[in-house]
Amino acid sequence: IFQQINIVGAASVNVGGLYTSPSTGTYWSPSTTLLPKYVSTDLRRAAYLNSNSVFKKYYGTAQNRGIANVKAIRTADIILLRAEAKVKSGDLTGAHNDYLLVRKARNGNGTNTLVPSGTGGFNIQYTNDPAFTSATDAMDKILDERFREFPLEGKRLSDLKRNSRTVTRAATDATAAYPNTSFPNVDKMTLPIPYSEIFANLNIQQNVGW
Repeated sequence: IFQQINIVGAASVNVGGLYTSPSTGTYWSPSTTLLPKYVSTDLRRAAYLNSNSVFKKYYGTAQNRGIANVKAIRTADIILLRAEAKVKSGDLTGAHNDYLLVRKARNGNGTNTLVPSGTGGFNIQYTNDPAFTSATDAMDKILDERFREFPLEGKRLSDLKRNSRTVTRAATDATAAYPNTSFPNVDKMTLPIPYSEIFANLNIQQNVGW
């Protein structure tokens, strides 16, 4: 829907430089929480990761390493946000239908099968993603799908905070210098709302911790 197109010679174009080294290529790896969430048939695994399971998402080209477009608003983002909104309004069926739109396109789990449509064409029949059993089940699966869909796009923290989830990581992703596996103080990850905005609209409440 909207992207920043980066071209050689322009300022601030090397988004891949955040995740790559000029001498060794891509070196950022997915967390041990994220990597197992990609099943072997998931098209994103090959699109986002190389054969050594390290990110190549913003690799660019061999001639212009790291020069890659940044998709700021993606169709999958809008669809999954709509699914989340439907869960919160009590429409689990509608939320599941939106969830499947992304799952089918990514072949993220289960099987895509062509079946006759009855009008001379074919429809894609997708299996192995059962209906949501509860709002909690729905949100768990939608957030997992957003986790798989948007690595390195800066959405994970806001997704977790928006849904009052605790930020955690597996012990295997911790280091001696940074041993924490749980980050419950989300106010430390939230900027304060400027008081000029609060004074302009008394319905706005300051973020927790500020």
